[in-house]
Amino acid sequence: MIKTLDSMMLKQVIIDDGALRDPDLDQKQCKWVMAAFDRKISHPRIRALIEHHKPAGTRALWTAIENLMKMSRAGIISMMNIQTYLTGTPYHLTNWRGTYTTYLAHWDDQVRQLMENASDDEKFSDLQLN
Repeated sequence: MIKTLDSMMLKQVIIDDGALRDPDLDQKQCKWVMAAFDRKISHPRIRALIEHHKPAGTRALWTAIENLMKMSRAGIISMMNIQTYLTGTPYHLTNWRGTYTTYLAHWDDQVRQLMENASDDEKFSDLQLN
């Protein structure tokens, strides 16, 4: 969803980057994104979050959705799978069909996913990643 909003140049509506922007435009964009969430999202727990966070705005809603997804069973299993893959799968045992360069790009993407979604105590340090 972040990539979709980023492609529409609306990522700032859910992630507060601290940049100064036109308050009227920001309010209209937040209202539009909240209405889109309201129309399209049908998951019951996220629907409840939408109703609860409508007055607070899209940034508070997005933070609540991220926290819910990180703490969900699927989110925890996904993080565990990525951590296991990154720490326990050497290149020569992966049966990787591409080049070594594409494997490194894939590995880097897995690290990015982990670092975006993991809590602070689950993240790898720079020393572990190099």
